[in-house]
Amino acid sequence: MSLTLEHPTAPLVPGLGDGRAPREAVGHFQFGRVIDNRPIALPDWRVSTDDLPVAEEVAAILGGTVEECVSRGSGPFEVATKSSVVQVLIDGPCGISMDMKLWDARGLIHHCDGVAFLSPVADKGRPCGCPRTMSDRKEHAKSGQGPQPNTVLTFRLVGVSDLGVFRFQSSSWRLAATVQDLRGALAALDGPTLCELSLERVKFRTRSGRTVSYFKPTLEVIGLDCANEVK
Repeated sequence: MSLTLEHPTAPLVPGLGDGRAPREAVGHFQFGRVIDNRPIALPDWRVSTDDLPVAEEVAAILGGTVEECVSRGSGPFEVATKSSVVQVLIDGPCGISMDMKLWDARGLIHHCDGVAFLSPVADKGRPCGCPRTMSDRKEHAKSGQGPQPNTVLTFRLVGVSDLGVFRFQSSSWRLAATVQDLRGALAALDGPTLCELSLERVKFRTRSGRTVSYFKPTLEVIGLDCANEVK
């Protein structure tokens, strides 16, 4: 069986970048790590942080133990939790953003929201020329000619919302395809909203008979505000 961090595609999503600077985060949620230059997928959430008390609190809530971070670009502490489902509080549609980026050896060469350029300043607001649907955008990206999605969630953990804001960043095409609906659902609610951030393992067999497995991050808006926060 092959285990991958790639994600299948899904349909239409218009541009959703809001141009806001990312909020400062006390920790980062991930579901993979790189060891010896090889990506390894995990069935449960991994949380990295610079703050030991934050790591200890996460371990107490989600299970796991605090360890030194072994992945480059993270740390210095991490918790390989025992939870694939986490209840979080997202403060309105500003808690979810999605943009599209294409990099090469020169750096960032295409940055848009799927409809218009977000950078550089001289091009901001001009049509970016990306296909209209996510499926077409993915095919364009596969050829190396188009950008890939970059979805960012910022949230607080239910029960310890005063711990600070956490961040999850994903290049999942499927998650990106849900962002518009998620932002709409959050906009319809007033204030911090209870959501469920989860990892779903998906398996399928290719035409050649090879079994492939991947983890799909999903976010469900439950609709309970912080006044009814689950302890």
